Amino acid sequence: MPPMDWSSWNKFGCNIGDQLIRDVADVISANGMRDAGHQYITVDDCWRVARSANGTIPADTVRFSSGIGAMTDYVHSSGLNFDIFTDAGYKTCEGRPGSYGAYPPESRMLSGFMSRCTMPRECAYASADATSRSQRRLSCSGGVPDASRLRNDSPST
Repeated sequence: MPPMDWSSWNKFGCNIGDQLIRDVADVISANGMRDAGHQYITVDDCWRVARSANGTIPADTVRFSSGIGAMTDYVHSSGLNFDIFTDAGYKTCEGRPGSYGAYPPESRMLSGFMSRCTMPRECAYASADATSRSQRRLSCSGGVPDASRLRNDSPST
């Protein structure tokens, strides 16, 4: 059976936050969905708001006050894996900052959160952009990472 996941976008769109994702992890773990094959929780668009001075796009500190790293640890402690949406363009489909131009620090930050890499969307690209598709893909690590090193949502060094 292929891995199944729950995506925040399907029900909640941009109305997401730390407690909602924790609650969903609890329900999936308790109601048998995890045992039936639902292995992943995917946080879709709207988890970040602005690019930081170091080039990364940290989590929205109002919606995700404990940080993505702590929330990821919680999801993993529920026996589930965690994925997070990103966009390879200038902006996400909802107009939030995209990862374009910040791939190395963004890749390091995101790989600390995820167990697999979701293909980033490409919502806002300049038509004359010569960046190849292979350069636009963020490299992500496999396995369940130790997100505790990313409590402040900063890139690893």
